Amino acid sequence: MLFFTTAVCNLLVLQTNLYYSQSIASKPSTMEWVNVSVEDMMAFIGLVIAMGVVRLPEMDDYWSTDPIMQHRWFTSVMSRTQFKQILWYLHCADNSHSNGNISTDKLRKLRDIVDMLNVSFCQMYTHSQCLSVDESMVGTKCRISFLQYMPKKPKKLG
Repeated sequence: MLFFTTAVCNLLVLQTNLYYSQSIASKPSTMEWVNVSVEDMMAFIGLVIAMGVVRLPEMDDYWSTDPIMQHRWFTSVMSRTQFKQILWYLHCADNSHSNGNISTDKLRKLRDIVDMLNVSFCQMYTHSQCLSVDESMVGTKCRISFLQYMPKKPKKLG
């Protein structure tokens, strides 16, 4: 809650519900949707963090009923269907405000969240005089405009 404040969760809830309503208007769905609440979004974020700690091969394995793979905590927090719906429609910015205008800000869809998190980071962490930042390259093969090529690194594209 220090970094993912109520304001961040409220923004995610608002934009996720808005994106669902925009999507359903253009392409009707048979899926039953219940508007996401702040509690649902916080539970979703908690599940994503827990998935980083408890590693399983497939996402569906977290909700498995097989006694060997079963993790009851995941099923007690949220159903698999609800988790996948939030994951499918998770959004951070309103698409209708872009109007097809391509901005020079490459993070324009995440800008509001990034700004809110930066404020939280600055409030919660005060650095000392001796601070060292280590750069690391995260390998990727996706097509993004801010992809870096460094031939002398072990991971050349990232």
